[in-house]
Amino acid sequence: MGKSLILTYILWLFGGGLGLHHFYLGRDRQAFVWWSTFAGGFGLGWIRDIWRIPEYVADANESVEYMRHLVESMRFYKTPPFSGVRFAGQLFVGSFFGYLALLAVPEEIAEGNSYIRMLLIPAAVAIGVDIVANIGRQTTSFKYTLVAGYAICFLVLADPNSVVHIAVLCSIVSQYFRTYRRDPPKKRHVCVRITILGAGGTVIILMWMLFLGNNASITTADGETIKLRDAVQHFFNSPAWRELKNTVYKIYQRARTEGWERVYDEFVEALDPRGEKNAYKVLDLDGNATQDQITKKYRKLAKEWHPDRHPKSKEEAQAKFIEIQQAYETLSNIKLERARRNKQSRDTTSSSFKNVG
Repeated sequence: MGKSLILTYILWLFGGGLGLHHFYLGRDRQAFVWWSTFAGGFGLGWIRDIWRIPEYVADANESVEYMRHLVESMRFYKTPPFSGVRFAGQLFVGSFFGYLALLAVPEEIAEGNSYIRMLLIPAAVAIGVDIVANIGRQTTSFKYTLVAGYAICFLVLADPNSVVHIAVLCSIVSQYFRTYRRDPPKKRHVCVRITILGAGGTVIILMWMLFLGNNASITTADGETIKLRDAVQHFFNSPAWRELKNTVYKIYQRARTEGWERVYDEFVEALDPRGEKNAYKVLDLDGNATQDQITKKYRKLAKEWHPDRHPKSKEEAQAKFIEIQQAYETLSNIKLERARRNKQSRDTTSSSFKNVG
């Protein structure tokens, strides 16, 4: 069944940034490039597809006119004509993958083991260049492209930012060995295609995680800078995380004993949608406190945190005072609502007994 031009444009519009339209047309390499480089080079490729899609659809359908033009080009040209757009794409994707590999290796590791970057960066650049070179009806030699990358890998030792130089040489060599793809690409099952793209996507995501973990940082309220990886590690050792784990475990244990149908109710309760648990925590009370105890504790805390009693930290006291007021109002409203429902329930039960009598 032929590919639909209309459906391709729909996929381009709603999923073009992820390369869904290219995946639909069987252009998996281009789909991967679009997904991994943010819509084909930060949206440039996605925009260019507006006028390129009709040709892509004709290629996928192997239309008579398209194939005739392709055969004529193969006869007239020994090798595919040089394309500035493809060359620029090879430079960009090769550099993009190279810099991603560069940043994924922590500085403390790279300083003592410089060979890691020297081995990793040229391979990443060559892969990026080769993927672009093999899009569509063209192909090239990955072997020579990779050799070109490692031929000047020593530049990484002198300057780790020499990724662009490696990308330029790899792109030139790839272009030199470009040829037409005379045999049609093998038809793969959609599950196999998804698996291959998923494996490549996993590698890209892993490199981004390493990059963010090693380079990203957050700034605390005190102005202290903490690396993201350390902040994440501290979070998993924090009381908040332990409390979350305990809550989830309790929900799981209760679901096993009382049935999985209770999981939803337990989950909603754990989220504290009405703010009841937090209100008790603010007022430093347990869940069994009476309305009199709540009122007494509220008056004590409101007096203690009144802004007039804290002239040096008035803003902090004001925020705490408002929090105490909100906690009191929350608990009072909840108890009033429960009392009303309990009264209605008793009245209904009493009415039922009278009717039976």
